[in-house]
Amino acid sequence: MAELAHRHNIIDGVVHDKLYLPGLVKLRRLVDMGFFGRILSMRGEFGYWVWEGTDVPSQRPSWNYRKTDGGSMTTDMYPHWNYVIEGIIGQTRDVYSQTATHITKRVDEQGNIYNADTDDAAYAIFNVVTPSGDPVIVQMNSSWATRVFRDELLEFQIDGTHGSAVAGLFGCVCQPRGVTPPARPGIPTSLTLMTTCRCGRRFPTTPPLPPAASTTVSRHSGRNTSPTSRWIVGTASTCCREHAKSNLPNSDCGRPPRDDAFTSPRSWWTSDE
Repeated sequence: MAELAHRHNIIDGVVHDKLYLPGLVKLRRLVDMGFFGRILSMRGEFGYWVWEGTDVPSQRPSWNYRKTDGGSMTTDMYPHWNYVIEGIIGQTRDVYSQTATHITKRVDEQGNIYNADTDDAAYAIFNVVTPSGDPVIVQMNSSWATRVFRDELLEFQIDGTHGSAVAGLFGCVCQPRGVTPPARPGIPTSLTLMTTCRCGRRFPTTPPLPPAASTTVSRHSGRNTSPTSRWIVGTASTCCREHAKSNLPNSDCGRPPRDDAFTSPRSWWTSDE
């Protein structure tokens, strides 16, 4: 391919950098471990607000938004989504994508207003098949006209019969089946859907669990804890101290105790590290 590009005097390249980001490496590790059981779906959110250039300078070059210059969200990011999906889940069979140009006027590097005539957002459904033949639906939202309320600019969530995980560029958190709380629509959740430790370490059940975690109901959180669960349920400040007392591997979570583990929606499940 490089020789063909050189022969025709065009610039060509191959990119697969995101496969080696720490968060996606961890997500792939969970897939390889069989953590998810049968994978059902994958959901991705990417993007951020790219300023138009009127009151705040744009963070991206103007060619990104001109069709004649090769711009568009689709041509920029879909090559990435293709290899990420195939590298983590399986082969893409077909894609449906709805594109949009949300911001039609932008300011270029010389301060001139120009027409943005290509898509700055794309919303897609990928039909994917795993190596074992299971169908997986992947939803992918990509936008340069959105404001971020998540931990990272790019996040993927995989849901399976045995567990779920959310991975960003750097981090990965997961919730196994044994500690999945029941959702009750119409009743305020008060963060009850995200109730495992925030400290960022695994808590293996062998060697034997410390007494605080060996009972059916954890005294840390008052929530049911399966004796076969790979992780202890509890607030970060409590479970880190109890884990340190237990002399289990990785007893030092590497973060200071947090007494506010349930005060933020980002007190996600449990890190896979």
